[in-house]
Amino acid sequence: MEESFVNSIVSGQFELLDAMHNLRDGVLNELSSEDLKFHVENNPTFGELFAQAANVERAYTQSFRTFHMDWSLLGTPPTVDIYDPATLKAWFKQLDADLKAALEALSEDDVQTKTIDRGEFTPMIFQQFHIYREALLIIYGRLSIYMTALNKPPTQMWKEWVG
Repeated sequence: MEESFVNSIVSGQFELLDAMHNLRDGVLNELSSEDLKFHVENNPTFGELFAQAANVERAYTQSFRTFHMDWSLLGTPPTVDIYDPATLKAWFKQLDADLKAALEALSEDDVQTKTIDRGEFTPMIFQQFHIYREALLIIYGRLSIYMTALNKPPTQMWKEWVG
Protein backbone atom coordinates (compact mmCIF):
# COMPACT_ATOMS: atom_id res chain seq x y z
CA MET A 1 0.00 0.00 0.00
CA GLU A 2 1.39 3.40 -1.02
CA GLU A 3 1.79 5.94 1.76
CA SER A 4 0.24 9.32 1.09
CA PHE A 5 2.23 12.42 1.95
CA VAL A 6 1.01 16.00 1.88
CA ASN A 7 3.57 18.73 1.28
CA SER A 8 4.12 21.56 3.76
CA ILE A 9 2.14 24.12 1.75
CA VAL A 10 -0.98 21.97 1.75
CA SER A 11 -0.57 20.78 5.32
CA GLY A 12 0.50 24.05 6.88
CA GLN A 13 -0.61 26.92 4.66
CA PHE A 14 -3.68 26.01 2.66
CA GLU A 15 -6.14 26.60 5.48
CA LEU A 16 -5.06 30.24 5.57
CA LEU A 17 -5.43 30.49 1.80
CA ASP A 18 -8.94 29.02 2.03
CA ALA A 19 -9.80 31.75 4.52
CA MET A 20 -8.49 34.38 2.11
CA HIS A 21 -10.58 32.93 -0.71
CA ASN A 22 -13.59 32.98 1.64
CA LEU A 23 -13.06 36.73 2.06
CA ARG A 24 -13.53 37.13 -1.69
CA ASP A 25 -16.61 34.93 -1.66
CA GLY A 26 -18.06 36.93 1.22
CA VAL A 27 -17.82 40.08 -0.89
CA LEU A 28 -19.53 38.32 -3.78
CA ASN A 29 -22.36 37.31 -1.42
CA GLU A 30 -23.09 41.00 -0.86
CA LEU A 31 -23.07 42.09 -4.50
CA SER A 32 -25.77 42.32 -7.13
CA SER A 33 -25.35 42.25 -10.89
CA GLU A 34 -25.74 46.02 -10.88
CA ASP A 35 -22.98 46.34 -8.28
CA LEU A 36 -20.65 44.32 -10.52
CA LYS A 37 -21.26 46.80 -13.36
CA PHE A 38 -20.15 49.71 -11.18
CA HIS A 39 -16.83 51.34 -11.98
CA VAL A 40 -14.76 54.20 -10.69
CA GLU A 41 -14.01 56.71 -13.46
CA ASN A 42 -11.35 55.50 -15.89
CA ASN A 43 -11.11 52.15 -14.10
CA PRO A 44 -12.49 48.67 -14.72
CA THR A 45 -15.90 47.60 -13.51
CA PHE A 46 -16.20 45.70 -10.23
CA GLY A 47 -16.85 42.56 -12.30
CA GLU A 48 -13.71 43.18 -14.34
CA LEU A 49 -11.70 43.43 -11.11
CA PHE A 50 -13.00 39.99 -10.15
CA ALA A 51 -12.02 38.71 -13.62
CA GLN A 52 -8.52 40.11 -13.03
CA ALA A 53 -8.41 38.27 -9.69
CA ALA A 54 -9.44 35.07 -11.47
CA ASN A 55 -6.67 35.49 -14.03
CA VAL A 56 -4.12 36.03 -11.27
CA GLU A 57 -5.24 32.78 -9.64
CA ARG A 58 -5.09 30.97 -13.00
CA ALA A 59 -1.56 32.26 -13.66
CA TYR A 60 -0.30 31.18 -10.24
CA THR A 61 -2.01 27.78 -10.51
CA GLN A 62 -0.34 27.21 -13.87
CA SER A 63 3.01 28.27 -12.43
CA PHE A 64 2.77 25.53 -9.79
CA ARG A 65 2.18 22.99 -12.58
CA THR A 66 4.81 24.15 -15.07
CA PHE A 67 7.34 25.99 -12.87
CA HIS A 68 6.97 28.98 -15.20
CA MET A 69 4.87 32.12 -14.69
CA ASP A 70 2.83 32.72 -17.83
CA TRP A 71 2.14 36.45 -17.70
CA SER A 72 -0.07 36.26 -20.79
CA LEU A 73 -2.79 34.62 -18.67
CA LEU A 74 -3.31 37.92 -16.86
CA GLY A 75 -4.85 39.44 -20.00
CA THR A 76 -7.14 36.53 -20.82
CA PRO A 77 -10.74 37.61 -21.46
CA PRO A 78 -13.21 36.04 -19.04
CA THR A 79 -15.14 33.00 -20.20
CA VAL A 80 -18.02 33.56 -17.79
CA ASP A 81 -20.56 36.29 -17.08
CA ILE A 82 -18.58 38.60 -14.80
CA TYR A 83 -21.73 40.53 -13.90
CA ASP A 84 -23.49 37.60 -12.27
CA PRO A 85 -22.39 36.98 -8.67
CA ALA A 86 -23.44 33.31 -8.67
CA THR A 87 -21.51 32.65 -11.88
CA LEU A 88 -18.42 34.36 -10.48
CA LYS A 89 -18.65 32.31 -7.27
CA ALA A 90 -18.91 29.09 -9.27
CA TRP A 91 -15.94 30.12 -11.40
CA PHE A 92 -13.84 30.87 -8.33
CA LYS A 93 -14.88 27.58 -6.75
CA GLN A 94 -13.43 25.76 -9.77
CA LEU A 95 -10.30 27.93 -9.81
CA ASP A 96 -9.76 27.27 -6.09
CA ALA A 97 -10.11 23.52 -6.68
CA ASP A 98 -7.62 23.73 -9.57
CA LEU A 99 -5.14 25.62 -7.39
CA LYS A 100 -5.48 23.11 -4.58
CA ALA A 101 -4.96 20.20 -7.00
CA ALA A 102 -1.84 21.85 -8.42
CA LEU A 103 -0.42 22.37 -4.94
CA GLU A 104 -1.32 18.85 -3.79
CA ALA A 105 0.54 17.42 -6.79
CA LEU A 106 3.82 18.92 -5.56
CA SER A 107 6.16 16.80 -3.50
CA GLU A 108 7.86 18.23 -0.43
CA ASP A 109 11.11 18.09 -2.40
CA ASP A 110 9.46 20.24 -5.10
CA VAL A 111 8.31 22.76 -2.49
CA GLN A 112 11.77 23.01 -0.95
CA THR A 113 14.00 22.90 -4.05
CA LYS A 114 12.20 23.88 -7.26
CA THR A 115 11.85 27.41 -8.50
CA ILE A 116 9.32 29.26 -10.61
CA ASP A 117 10.68 31.11 -13.63
CA ARG A 118 9.06 34.55 -13.49
CA GLY A 119 11.47 36.09 -15.98
CA GLU A 120 14.16 37.98 -14.07
CA PHE A 121 13.03 36.57 -10.72
CA THR A 122 12.97 32.88 -9.81
CA PRO A 123 11.48 32.29 -6.37
CA MET A 124 11.24 28.92 -4.71
CA ILE A 125 7.79 27.34 -4.89
CA PHE A 126 7.15 28.13 -1.23
CA GLN A 127 7.97 31.79 -1.93
CA GLN A 128 5.75 31.81 -5.02
CA PHE A 129 2.87 30.63 -2.85
CA HIS A 130 3.41 33.53 -0.46
CA ILE A 131 3.68 35.98 -3.36
CA TYR A 132 0.27 34.73 -4.53
CA ARG A 133 -1.23 35.43 -1.10
CA GLU A 134 0.28 38.93 -1.20
CA ALA A 135 -1.21 39.43 -4.68
CA LEU A 136 -4.61 38.55 -3.21
CA LEU A 137 -4.23 41.23 -0.54
CA ILE A 138 -3.38 43.80 -3.22
CA ILE A 139 -6.48 42.78 -5.17
CA TYR A 140 -8.56 42.97 -2.01
CA GLY A 141 -7.32 46.50 -1.42
CA ARG A 142 -8.67 47.42 -4.84
CA LEU A 143 -11.97 45.68 -4.07
CA SER A 144 -12.20 47.69 -0.83
CA ILE A 145 -12.22 50.94 -2.81
CA TYR A 146 -15.20 49.74 -4.83
CA MET A 147 -17.00 48.46 -1.74
CA THR A 148 -16.55 51.85 -0.09
CA ALA A 149 -17.76 53.69 -3.19
CA LEU A 150 -20.89 51.49 -3.21
CA ASN A 151 -21.46 52.00 0.54
CA LYS A 152 -21.05 48.27 1.17
CA PRO A 153 -19.88 47.88 4.76
CA PRO A 154 -17.01 45.42 5.19
CA THR A 155 -17.54 42.30 7.24
CA GLN A 156 -15.67 42.01 10.52
CA MET A 157 -13.36 39.45 8.95
CA TRP A 158 -12.65 41.84 6.05
CA LYS A 159 -11.80 44.62 8.52
CA GLU A 160 -9.42 42.32 10.41
CA TRP A 161 -7.67 40.98 7.31
CA VAL A 162 -7.75 43.83 4.82
CA GLY A 163 -8.54 46.95 6.79
